[in-house]
Amino acid sequence: MAWGLNLVVKEAVQRARPVVADSVVHAPGFSFPSGHAMNTAVAGFVVTALLWPLLGRGGRVGVLAGVSAVVVITGVDRVMLGAHYPSDVVAGILLGGATAGGSLLGYLGWNPAHPADLPEGT
Repeated sequence: MAWGLNLVVKEAVQRARPVVADSVVHAPGFSFPSGHAMNTAVAGFVVTALLWPLLGRGGRVGVLAGVSAVVVITGVDRVMLGAHYPSDVVAGILLGGATAGGSLLGYLGWNPAHPADLPEGT
């Protein structure tokens, strides 16, 4: 879902990639939002959501720190390579987080209540 949303937004905005004299990469297509940043944010959110109930306080801090570091490094990498503007990366991270967060909220909303949580007589 996130990848499809990224392609739709890229086509709607149609922002050209930055022109850097000696860029390391020459990525095709439009720039806004960064697909790498968006996919990293989605993957990090999903990993965090899956591991969260299994971890204690220290593990949660570790997962959040590790995922945050990977997302930030990916974003900085895309800008430093000359493939994206910083705003492309920020938008990718925000859209990725919103997509994964919305999916999680949708899942939790559709998850039926456990029989022990239901009022008596139902």
